[in-house]
Amino acid sequence: MAKKKDKGIQDSLIPDEITPLQLLPLSAAAGAIKKAASAFRVKAARLLECEDKAEYIEKYKGISPYVEALYDADAAAQHIIDEATLMDDLMTYPTDTRRRIMRDDLERSFDPFHGLPTTDDGEDGGEAVDPNTGEIK
Repeated sequence: MAKKKDKGIQDSLIPDEITPLQLLPLSAAAGAIKKAASAFRVKAARLLECEDKAEYIEKYKGISPYVEALYDADAAAQHIIDEATLMDDLMTYPTDTRRRIMRDDLERSFDPFHGLPTTDDGEDGGEAVDPNTGEIK
């Protein structure tokens, strides 16, 4: 029977740390996700005639469920590429990437209404939004 190795007091107080070298193989996995989504977008682009669904609908006055599914899948693939890029950045440069994410979150918090009208300027149907409470007046 193997003897159980006792951990010292210090080892029980500090959890195991993940090192930058342990993150690098995950970067390759994120790159594989990005590569697959990119390949999908290239193949989808050969089938899609217009830039987006709205342009297609305007040109042909309608859209079939199959064409719409392809446009939606292409958009989803772009989101996957964006997220895989973020995953790769997090695994390669964790501190700098977290700092960028936090800065972006902070900047978005300064504009909670994201450009929506907050006063009665006559362009929003007569309704005004109180910027402090979010209530429609």
